[in-house]
Amino acid sequence: MHAIVTTAIVGTGQQDTSAITTGTAIDALATQLPDDDRARKLLLTAGAWSVYRQAGYVIAQAPDAPQPAAPETLPVCSPEAERLLANLLQEEKHRALFLEALKRLKQAGKRLPYNLLPQALTEGAQSKELRPPLALVIGERGRWLSQLNPAWAWVAQFLSSSDEALPADAEMIWQEGTTGQRCELLRRLRVADPAKAREWLAVVWKKEKADARADFLATFEVSLSAEDEPFLEQALDDRSTNVRTLAASLLARIPTSALVRRMLARADTILTYQQGKLTVTLPTTLDQDWHRDNLASVSDKNTQWAFIPVFQRVLSLVPPNHWEKRFAATPEQLIAAAQDSEYKHEMLEGWSEAALLHNQPHWIAPLVERLFREPAPQNVVLQLVAYLPQQEAENKVLQIAFDDSYWFQALAQLPRPWSKEFGEACLQALRNYAQTFTNSASYYYHRENILELAASSGLPLECFETALQTWELPDDTQNNWHIQRWQQKLAEFTEILKLRKRIIEEIV
Repeated sequence: MHAIVTTAIVGTGQQDTSAITTGTAIDALATQLPDDDRARKLLLTAGAWSVYRQAGYVIAQAPDAPQPAAPETLPVCSPEAERLLANLLQEEKHRALFLEALKRLKQAGKRLPYNLLPQALTEGAQSKELRPPLALVIGERGRWLSQLNPAWAWVAQFLSSSDEALPADAEMIWQEGTTGQRCELLRRLRVADPAKAREWLAVVWKKEKADARADFLATFEVSLSAEDEPFLEQALDDRSTNVRTLAASLLARIPTSALVRRMLARADTILTYQQGKLTVTLPTTLDQDWHRDNLASVSDKNTQWAFIPVFQRVLSLVPPNHWEKRFAATPEQLIAAAQDSEYKHEMLEGWSEAALLHNQPHWIAPLVERLFREPAPQNVVLQLVAYLPQQEAENKVLQIAFDDSYWFQALAQLPRPWSKEFGEACLQALRNYAQTFTNSASYYYHRENILELAASSGLPLECFETALQTWELPDDTQNNWHIQRWQQKLAEFTEILKLRKRIIEEIV
């Protein structure tokens, strides 16, 4: 602490001021001040010293001005679309509509106007769901702005180009880019040159973190071939469980892979079929090869019951058409035969996972038909339904009773917008419900969810006119809270449909 500060704190009456110096020209001036008023002399000296120090201060050099944004390659949207997008941005409840508007903006080859960029970038920072479509319509100015605010750094996870071509600086991005950029770059390279993509990944593989390795390995789904097998076999020995599981799933999709041969040998030992009956013989021990193929990880105990999930896992990796050839039976026959087995649930779920993994749609319809009548896990059934052609999937969902709470989850899995016929059927079911409900009505919150889903993305444009017609509700003579709530939900339904209509008409 400087002597001037110390003296000011303790007081001139307690401190000798004659020896206070600053080591500057101020000391010469201070000698001309009388010593009879030491407090005044101290304050004048301190003030002069402060001015002296500020006068000699050298201002820091200003940082270089950022490079200007690159020229825009996309035209801006229309003023009408701009006003609509601005309104959607203001309302968090319209997040789904804003997402649809962004997708239509991309389809139209347009970008966001400059004045909406700060708020849009902030919305992207708060919602991961918005980031991919936003990154495609913020334009060059949006990417430029994102470098100036740490909260907008999410933009750097996406390549600037939205087409499938490799950027001119692809190798530099691979070496220095973010994980998101590198994953997208690797995916594009898998389309153009899978061998080069493997070469790039092999060089950095051991240096990457487990999450990044899993993300990079997922790009092998693109242009997967037998040439990928050596790399994937090495990945079976990875430290990360996620990486090993993903590698096994990818190898299972290569018909000639050694893993497929190992799985077929195990499966043929476990499952047999004679005279229309399926018999399951569970393994009793798991050797090192089972561990390496990530099968032992689903069993933590060496008991008979612990091997049941191992059986299901093996079944999920074997192409379902293998059983058709081996047993000379149709999918329908095998699925029917599973009903008499104590392991029928494991068989049906394992075959379901295998049908999706190996892209064998002729198994999916009979599996859905059976699982709709079984207490099967909803996530398995819904994945199968989503894989069916849209009309067939919609027909399956229509088989579910509207009063079942399962209906909303099934609707959410269907491609949207729905067909005109399905949309009309859904509207009719909702109108029938609205005309008859009471305070004791069950599953009312599921009906509200269906109403919201129909408005936000489900109903096609051809159904809007019908949907916006007056809804008939029971008389509210007794202040029925259910009727009043439904009136509120219908008002929101109408608002959302009108906004969607504007999105479709104005973003073109």
